[in-house]
Amino acid sequence: MNFDTASRPYYSRVFYLLNFISEGLYTAYCKVLNDLRVCHGDHNTQIYFTVPAWFRILTYVLLEAERSDLENNWPLVLSPGNYINLLHELIVLLLDSAHEDDFLTARGARDIPPLTKEIYICIKSNAIGVLSRLCSISQPLTVSWWCPQRMQYIHLLKHISKQSISTEKLPDIISKAIQCIDQLVKNSSYSAQCQIFYELLLPKENEHHGLRGHLITLFKDSLHSCWVSVQKSGMEAALESEKCIGETSPQLPVQRNILTRFCEMIFGYPDVWCSDALVDQTSWLLAAVNMALYIFLRCDALKSKQEDPALTDDVVSALVRISDGSSKFSTHFLNPLLNDLNEECNRLQAMVYSLTSGIKTADDQQIKQMKASLAAKEATLLRLRLMQNASQRVFDCYERFRIAQ
Repeated sequence: MNFDTASRPYYSRVFYLLNFISEGLYTAYCKVLNDLRVCHGDHNTQIYFTVPAWFRILTYVLLEAERSDLENNWPLVLSPGNYINLLHELIVLLLDSAHEDDFLTARGARDIPPLTKEIYICIKSNAIGVLSRLCSISQPLTVSWWCPQRMQYIHLLKHISKQSISTEKLPDIISKAIQCIDQLVKNSSYSAQCQIFYELLLPKENEHHGLRGHLITLFKDSLHSCWVSVQKSGMEAALESEKCIGETSPQLPVQRNILTRFCEMIFGYPDVWCSDALVDQTSWLLAAVNMALYIFLRCDALKSKQEDPALTDDVVSALVRISDGSSKFSTHFLNPLLNDLNEECNRLQAMVYSLTSGIKTADDQQIKQMKASLAAKEATLLRLRLMQNASQRVFDCYERFRIAQ
């Protein structure tokens, strides 16, 4: 085995660890696992030194090794569904950014150097990939599977996904974290998906607008999948399918009371938790507008074919949410959004006109600065115009619904 400069500290940990295993790999690991569970986050330096090595060993044992490789070394009776339990503490520790400095400063015996930042990120990225693979083995993931300890995966992945970046291209670890969230949701039952989205879609302070937009789109995909399923088999059959996989209190995103709750979380503008400028919020706002447009257009199409009118009425009613004779969707989202879009677009259009006129009489130095400002204003205006057009389409759909009532 060749050691390059970057990988030598990592492999040194593996061999350092193996030198101390005399009572058997599984027994030794159980002792480490017990230390992790007892310490509750107050770990000693040795833990941070050995966890990366143990993670690599367990990944090999659970996902890569042949059964013949593990005879007399590992209990072969362990089912794949238990693998996540064995790796849970390691994955949580590796994904938790609060422990980064501990991993980067932990030293072992014989002056083995600590992990480099590059190797640490690589191991962390691998932990995300392993989590995704283990959860694919265990699917479908039910509400009982998603205990509070495992819900940590979602929050830790979300935290990684929100890390600030300095380049236009997303770092690999952020892309993997987002993809892992997607995979965890898709591997879950509809009831479990509802539980996950209750955690993810509730507006909070300092939300990342791009990630929130992605999560709204992810919920829209879940809604569509469930909607199509219910159309094919019926609501009762869909609920019974949830019970057959172990859900005791089945929920479906397409049920009126469930969808109403999610629409309350998604369609709120201006957001009381957010003071950012309208243009900075376009990611999540456009995702919300697209979801509303999807619901209106699909309901219109189904009504024209007279397909499942009761379900269609429930879905559009959950979106519109009539209360005291007025629509909460209109008063708490669409109307204030359109008003702000119109005002901002008019303001930017006036600035573009002023800059365009000013360039004609400016000197060379001023022209350079004004052209840069003009390009930025035009790009922003284009973004807002696109959202304005989409929002207007939603408004037209809503008006048709209101008139038809």
